[in-house]
Amino acid sequence: MSEKLTFRRDFAVSPDAAALMAVPVLVGLLGALFGAAATRGLARARWLFLAAIIALGFAVASQSLRVFSSTMPLAAMGLLASAAAVRESLISRGKLLAATLGFVTLCVL
Repeated sequence: MSEKLTFRRDFAVSPDAAALMAVPVLVGLLGALFGAAATRGLARARWLFLAAIIALGFAVASQSLRVFSSTMPLAAMGLLASAAAVRESLISRGKLLAATLGFVTLCVL
């Protein structure tokens, strides 16, 4: 029955569990915003769209905890911005190095 709680009530009952749900979504939102700040053109629009969808998912999830499970995969996609930034910064040094370190960054996240 805890799925039907609002985020505020869940936080009052169990702050640790509420933080475990909220923090990854907010980190994914920050990642998507970083992706928007680091790119231009159509790529920026895509990152901003993803950030808007994650923010909307977080707002809806605040009213019903059940929505967090649908928002988490989108938040995970926001973390790809840092891996893409590492890859882009290293592409001039060699594609293999850029791909390897981009993969390592993705695994660490």
